[in-house]
Amino acid sequence: MTKTEAQRIRGMEGTLKDYQDEKLGIYKGQLDGMHVVYDNARAKRVELKALYEKRHKDVLRELGEMRASIDAHTQSLHQVLKQFSSDFEDNVVNVKASWRAQFGENLREIGDRNGALDSEEKRLDEAIEEERQECRRSIQEKTDELRHQISERSAKLQEQIKQRQKGNEDFLDKFRERFGELRAKLKEEAEARETRCSEERKKAKQRFQNLNEDQARKDAYARERLKGLQEALEYEQKERKTSQGTIVGNMMTFMEQFEANIVENQRKQRASQAHLNSKLGRGMPDKPSKDTVTS
Repeated sequence: MTKTEAQRIRGMEGTLKDYQDEKLGIYKGQLDGMHVVYDNARAKRVELKALYEKRHKDVLRELGEMRASIDAHTQSLHQVLKQFSSDFEDNVVNVKASWRAQFGENLREIGDRNGALDSEEKRLDEAIEEERQECRRSIQEKTDELRHQISERSAKLQEQIKQRQKGNEDFLDKFRERFGELRAKLKEEAEARETRCSEERKKAKQRFQNLNEDQARKDAYARERLKGLQEALEYEQKERKTSQGTIVGNMMTFMEQFEANIVENQRKQRASQAHLNSKLGRGMPDKPSKDTVTS
């Protein structure tokens, strides 16, 4: 196995959830694919049924057209007979005999065609019924096979679940044993640290006392130094009061302008925010205003 394949397999293992069975997910995907195949087969059968119904309607339509043609032909024969009866009175017997013979032949021909159509219709019905039975047998066979495969895979899945539960119990036993050892070590370490802390507290107390004494000496020296610095500072303040008047005035002007600018920017931001809230409340997207971008 190459490094790339090993990394890909580790990545796939990382995406699995607790107690997730990858094979079961694959089997589920295959089962969903089989449902799609069955749906396609069902749709095909519906299409064939519609086709057979269309053919049946076409046969009925052809029969209707044939009946209409026969009726029209019979009507034309009646017209011919009337014309012959009026024009040829003398030959009416021969014409009637000839007409009866032709009519009988036409009736036989019509009867033969009707019989052929009935036979074809019966054959089509038998073929449709045979196809229906074949589809039912095929679906039943596939269903039995799928149920058998699902039962086998369910048994394997239960076996895997038992193995994983046993592995989890073993891991928990080792986990508890390891935590017992860690608690014992923590207890020993806590006792050692308590002893060390007591020693450090004594040292810190002595060190703190020494620092207080040293700090008291330094405070006395600092007070003397601060007193001299205060006198020098008072003298320097008197000198600077006269020179810093202009600087303070300029600074106050700048602060007033800066404060006014901040107030104006806050006002623009509130207006822009209210505008955006109104647009969002109506479900309408809006572009940021120029004042908001500038602020």
